[in-house]
Amino acid sequence: MPKEPLNALQFSIKLLAKQTLSEKKLSLKLYNKGYAQSEILETIQTLKNRGFVDDKKFAQNLAQNLLSKFKGQDFILRKLNENAIEQNIIDQILKDIKIQELPERKIVNAFKAKFKNIDINDRKAVLRCANFFMRNGFLQDDIEKAFLSLGIEL
Repeated sequence: MPKEPLNALQFSIKLLAKQTLSEKKLSLKLYNKGYAQSEILETIQTLKNRGFVDDKKFAQNLAQNLLSKFKGQDFILRKLNENAIEQNIIDQILKDIKIQELPERKIVNAFKAKFKNIDINDRKAVLRCANFFMRNGFLQDDIEKAFLSLGIEL
């Protein structure tokens, strides 16, 4: 006997069991699967009421996860935008990140954890470290301040 196709709510729960999604990303997946707009809106509202979809909580968790991986503010901003998080939520998350720890302090801590065995007199090695922080969303000014506080000239 063939299986009945999943309704939008069932399909959403199946998706959310595998990974957390923002409201807009989930809506897009439902739309691409062919569900009607009215069913998508009803499903999203049901999931929000039950606490399964919460963009603010999603954004906070994503930002904390990226911070723990030594990612900077610009990198986090890109990822939040990629997940279609509303601008007011992004602004609050970025404000909270700045309050938690200054970017220079974050770079210093990451440097000490990730590059503790580096020869700070090796210019190429130091530049590779600086490039690591640039690729991970830290601003050049913050990197320079952090490196200066470590006694490293760029």
